Amino acid sequence: MDNQSTRKVSFEEDLASNPQLYWSREELGETFQLARSTVCKMIKGKKPAGVRERALVWLISDVSTLNDARLIQAQRNREQEANLALIKLDPAKMPPSDRRTHYQAEDLKQSALLKQRKNDLESCKLIPSYEVQTCLAEAFKKVALTLDTLPDALERDGYLNSRDVEGAIALIDKARTKLADELANLK
Repeated sequence: MDNQSTRKVSFEEDLASNPQLYWSREELGETFQLARSTVCKMIKGKKPAGVRERALVWLISDVSTLNDARLIQAQRNREQEANLALIKLDPAKMPPSDRRTHYQAEDLKQSALLKQRKNDLESCKLIPSYEVQTCLAEAFKKVALTLDTLPDALERDGYLNSRDVEGAIALIDKARTKLADELANLK
């Protein structure tokens, strides 16, 4: 082992050989874009490495968390703002005047939606559900009646004999059952 690796380097020697590793408050403030007073608060409790040109300096590895502390503070501020926004959205936590304004705005939204729905009904963009149900019921009744009378009409007009009519009735019953099952499963 040589003497240099075991010898402890003094602050003055390290400062002379590595001046970029030691920063003053002003340099830290400029680098991290912080006010000098903010830097003083953040490095409070951290022991300075020494003095350079009558200014205290810190080893950058000792204070490299200044930026991290600033990010943590910014995150805390964002969380607080989010919590305040949630409080503002909850009418129960609002002051009475804000609560009244909130409910008035909600009433206006509801009345606007009702007016829009009324206009859509009048312009036939929307169809009332009872009209749709009535129309579909009539259509399915007509389809069912046609399916019921089809085998008889085919036999009467001479297209099928009585044995073939029974087969047609069985096929129509299966198709009707399948259609009813599929319609029941639409919901």
